[in-house]
Amino acid sequence: MTRTTFAIIILSLLCTSFAHSQNAKLKRAEKLMLKHNYTSSIDLYLKVLNKSNSADAIIGLAECYRRVGNIDETEYWYSRVVQLDNPPKKSYLYYAMALQQNDRCDEAKEWAEKYLKEVESSNTQAMWLVKSCEESVLKGLQVSGKLYQVEALDKVNTENDEFAPQIYKGDLVFVSSREQMIAEKRFNRWSDQEAKSYTELFFVERAQVGDDEDQQYKYGEAEKFTKYLSTKYHDGPVAFGNEGKDFYYTRSNMDGKGDDGIVRLKIYQSKGARTKLTDPRSLPFNSNAYSVMHPSVSEDGETLFFASDRPGGFGGFDLYVSYLEDGRWSPPVNLGPTVNTEGNEVFPYYHRSGTLYFASNGLVGLGGLDIHMSKENYGTWQEPVNLGYPINTRYDDFAFVINDEQSQGYFSSNREGGKGGDDLYTFTKQSITVELIVFDEKTQIPLEGADVFSPCSEIMDLITNIDGKIYMDLPLNVGCDFVAEKFGYQSNAIRISTMDLIAGKNLYVEIPLKSSCSYVVGGTIIDGLTNEVIQDAKVTIKTYSDGEFDEQYTQTDSAGFYEFLDIQGDSEVRVIVEKDGYTKGVSTFSIQSDCGQDQPQDDLVQSIPLYCFGENCPDNELGQGDMNDECVKDSIFKEDGSIELVLCDDRKKIISSDGEVAWFDAEGNEIEQPGQLGKPQLVHIYYDYDDARIRRDAKPALQDLVRLMEGYPEMKIKITSHTDARGKKNYNKSLSKRRAESVIKFLMSRGIAKSRLKATGMGEELMINDCYDGVECTEQQHQENRRTEFIITEYIPSGYDGQSKQPDVIDVKPCKDCPSAPDVETN
Repeated sequence: MTRTTFAIIILSLLCTSFAHSQNAKLKRAEKLMLKHNYTSSIDLYLKVLNKSNSADAIIGLAECYRRVGNIDETEYWYSRVVQLDNPPKKSYLYYAMALQQNDRCDEAKEWAEKYLKEVESSNTQAMWLVKSCEESVLKGLQVSGKLYQVEALDKVNTENDEFAPQIYKGDLVFVSSREQMIAEKRFNRWSDQEAKSYTELFFVERAQVGDDEDQQYKYGEAEKFTKYLSTKYHDGPVAFGNEGKDFYYTRSNMDGKGDDGIVRLKIYQSKGARTKLTDPRSLPFNSNAYSVMHPSVSEDGETLFFASDRPGGFGGFDLYVSYLEDGRWSPPVNLGPTVNTEGNEVFPYYHRSGTLYFASNGLVGLGGLDIHMSKENYGTWQEPVNLGYPINTRYDDFAFVINDEQSQGYFSSNREGGKGGDDLYTFTKQSITVELIVFDEKTQIPLEGADVFSPCSEIMDLITNIDGKIYMDLPLNVGCDFVAEKFGYQSNAIRISTMDLIAGKNLYVEIPLKSSCSYVVGGTIIDGLTNEVIQDAKVTIKTYSDGEFDEQYTQTDSAGFYEFLDIQGDSEVRVIVEKDGYTKGVSTFSIQSDCGQDQPQDDLVQSIPLYCFGENCPDNELGQGDMNDECVKDSIFKEDGSIELVLCDDRKKIISSDGEVAWFDAEGNEIEQPGQLGKPQLVHIYYDYDDARIRRDAKPALQDLVRLMEGYPEMKIKITSHTDARGKKNYNKSLSKRRAESVIKFLMSRGIAKSRLKATGMGEELMINDCYDGVECTEQQHQENRRTEFIITEYIPSGYDGQSKQPDVIDVKPCKDCPSAPDVETN
């Protein structure tokens, strides 16, 4: 054997040994990650990367730093992950979240939009991140500084973790890791230190200093809360119910590891007092397969909120509620998509006022976990409100509690300036909470979507929710004017004052609005051939004016009469009458009005005939059973005794007085009787340049959508309209909204209820290709971006994936004098 051959063999053996060594480190790092031992995983991944540029090690290291909450390292390593060939698609979102936490919102928005475009267009976590980085929203979150005074509890905090405060009989209980060394930590962030203590419950006495209004306290020395909750497990957070006699607390699974080798968290209950507690009892919805944690119990001890990553949630950790019924806890109920997101919702705290506070990294926020509040209304949770700065920062802010008077409280944060890890902070409110409701003065019905303006608020986007309400905090000792506006109503203003009010109190404000001009639409529904009245027919009225839609329902009485009150002037109106065994009757008209405040209401009479069809009709009526499977949107009785039926796909079917049937296409050409229509397709539709009108080639796709929604009455859809990048961003935003409104108007005119439709205009934010500002593109590429997309949000039928697709062929309309490359906009 030559020396050269021998050297090659030795080198080959060394390379093989090196590869085996690297693979072994990677496999061990992955196993440690599964056990939540991220510190050791980081060490192994770094050793691998010291000797090779392993993509698996880069991905694993980025994820480990994300889990331990190291923002800077997370951003750096995910910046490398997204540059890899075929990176995990979720990395786009994680990189965007890290950029947001590092105050790089413009870049964060770009990567979140990339995730929405290329991976998951309906991901709410990414959508909220994009919204959080909008200048007006970001400003609104940052202007609350004068509403809270926040201070660190330096007397209590250490270089270890202190978090999850609770008020217990006037004193402070919290979780800390200041004793006993081990190597792992709690749910979503593990230490990047070599060792970390078990979490235990500690206790400090509080003594108020100064006047009641000052809300200042002196704190004693920390001591263990109770020996009964000082174990070899992770103990805490804790919640108290039944006047402090019931203890609910998070603890590491006392039964050991699950089948996958992971020790998860459970909620246990003990009864008694600090000095004597009963043995822990595991709650019935605990499991070895997932974590149940962070209890919060109502004052009467009968309602329990908690966080869990149990199957069936919306993603990450969700919030759940269980009710004590006959001494047993009910099966948990998910709080639903208004509260829960694809991110993590954790650390719930239920206040006696009915307000739920919780932390989330999936809603609008400043970065990391932000504290939000929500109220329940008739079983539905209202849209959460971010508490803003300085309660929230770009770091993790969580575990919020507040006293009964809602004037002083505590929370946890790992923000800059603390002693280390998570620290406790105290706050005093320098404000009062305004609950403002806008309602119809005549009917007393709350008005959703009313705009509210006030010079006292730097938040511009104040719009009433489904209950006609907005919530906001106002500083003390100020006077403020509020103006409420809504289409179809006269605006109204009210002045309120926070002079001499106590911080933390609620102020309830009512703003009634008068209808600006209204009409009564009514009439009688009769059989078009016999002139007999038709009772119990369903009558729907749909109105559209200046971008606002409304829809109401009623039934005809025993005299065939129907009536709708308070129909607004200057509207396009469509009255639709339906009853089984009869053709659908439709009347479309306009209400032109310039009525003033004192003009009386007018009556608009719309008496609409219906025509019987089917086997049960008398011989002198239609008797055409073949109409039963048709989707009829219009019926017209002609002078020669024939009936013209306009079908949902714009074909016409004319039935003569002697029963003969003729078919015509949408253009009026006579055709052979068509067979059954095929399966409806869900595809994008397209627009001409700078135009919001529905094109002729878009109507078949919209008619397919109508057929689909008529076939599945529970179905709801989201309509998202877009533009190409030519033109100003603000104008394109408005243009896309008009395109969405055109689609809604078309669908409503075909009998689809407004309540089943949700629309948004995205402008030029999400291109389907790379034709952004400054990029030369063909007219074909620009045409691809001038589109409306559809997403089924509720009840996706079998055989559909819920999202519209780009059709095989897109009709490209000529565009004269149009720029091929849009101008780059700098602001």
